[in-house]
Amino acid sequence: LAAALALPAALTDGTPFPGRDAIIDCTLVVILVTLVGQGVTLLPLVRRLGLSDADLTDTEVRQARETGGAANDAIYARAAESARGLVAKESSFDNYLLLGETQLGAKQYEAAVASFKQAEAMNLADWLPHFYAGQALTQLGRYAEAEAALKKGLGEAKRADEKARLWRQLGFVYEKMKNLEQAKAAYQAG
Repeated sequence: LAAALALPAALTDGTPFPGRDAIIDCTLVVILVTLVGQGVTLLPLVRRLGLSDADLTDTEVRQARETGGAANDAIYARAAESARGLVAKESSFDNYLLLGETQLGAKQYEAAVASFKQAEAMNLADWLPHFYAGQALTQLGRYAEAEAALKKGLGEAKRADEKARLWRQLGFVYEKMKNLEQAKAAYQAG
């Protein structure tokens, strides 16, 4: 595009440069087709070729969230297996977080806590592993640990909506602990 725009508008004798507008138009079309065309078609192509396990796991998690009961548990269990495969291929923060979320959904609470601890170790400044670990620990009845995890998350959360989610979960933990004054304060903070 820079080369096409560098063409002079007129020749030295003052006549317009022949075909300059057509050259610029063709250049713009080529750029748009290559950038936009590739950008629009790349993801469907990757999915059609089955090059990403993450797509399958995301689909399974979405399906589990939309269903209920025993079917939900089975879908989350399949999603957890897929996520374990992702972690085996690449031990990353995102993969451990996804694994923990699927384990939480599959009611594999101990395994979820372990996965969230792995994710936390890879990114100490993120609030999500603490939030999800707090949920899993709450389900296990380990309220003091859940409270500690959620308070850690509050220290890492930056946005108001993140903090609100943590405060609401903390309020639920305080309810379970029969500490209604702290529960009320947490819910009000959230």
